[in-house]
Amino acid sequence: MKCKKSITVCFLFFVFINGCQFKSAQTPGGGPPKNDRYSGQELFIGYGCVGCHHISDLLRTTSWIAPPLDHWKKRKFIVGKFPNTKSQLVNWIREPDKMDPKTSMPNLNVSRKDAKDIADYLMSLD
Repeated sequence: MKCKKSITVCFLFFVFINGCQFKSAQTPGGGPPKNDRYSGQELFIGYGCVGCHHISDLLRTTSWIAPPLDHWKKRKFIVGKFPNTKSQLVNWIREPDKMDPKTSMPNLNVSRKDAKDIADYLMSLD
């Protein structure tokens, strides 16, 4: 339990330091976000996921608190329990604490649309 609190505190500190008051992505030209890999990548960064997860293609990711997410598309399971499907991944991103009450991944209140975009991005990581 102490480890879970430490991870949560580290995550919240990272978000605070980086000023991630992020709710939706903007495309480079402004306007509403697109449902594509770029938007999902920006959302992944904006929600502070880079504070805990490492992806080699993202230079901003330097954390090793949580598992690296490289080659996500090739994985068979999410946290070793749930089939790695887009719908399961969206549910995991939105409500990890409901899917696994013992998880240290915080519930960031990610909207369904944003979770779908993040899932599209992760599923594109070959």
